[in-house]
Parts: sequence; structure tokens; C-alpha cells
Amino acid sequence: MRRFTDRAQHRFGKIRKLDRAPELKAFVLARIDRLTYEEITTEIAGHFPAERRIGKSAIWDWNQSRDK
Repeated sequence: MRRFTDRAQHRFGKIRKLDRAPELKAFVLARIDRLTYEEITTEIAGHFPAERRIGKSAIWDWNQSRDK
């Protein structure tokens, strides 16, 4: 039997890369209050390999969703 809380937590679509990668999320959270999205993206490019990088629009979108 499925509970209502299980169904309420169901999300459509793809899980954001920041929500799937805890070290990337921690990296962004450590800089989100003092750097611009462009500066965070530049630091990510210098610290993470190409397949784990995200752009400034992905950071902005994730930040907006976490404010809800």
C-alpha cells in the first residue's frame, strides 16, 4: 500500500545535477552568497571535470527552486 507522502514527493522530469552531486552542491552553496553565477561557473570549470560542470542558468534555476 502506497502512502500519500510517497506520492506527494514524486517529481516529474529529470533530477537536477546539483541535487545528484553532493560535492558539487556543497561547492556552490559555499559560494552562492558571495559570488555571482558567472564567477561560480568559472570556479566550477577550474575545479571539476567537463562532465560534471554546470552553467550559470542551471545554478540560477536551482537557487530559485530552493527558495520556494
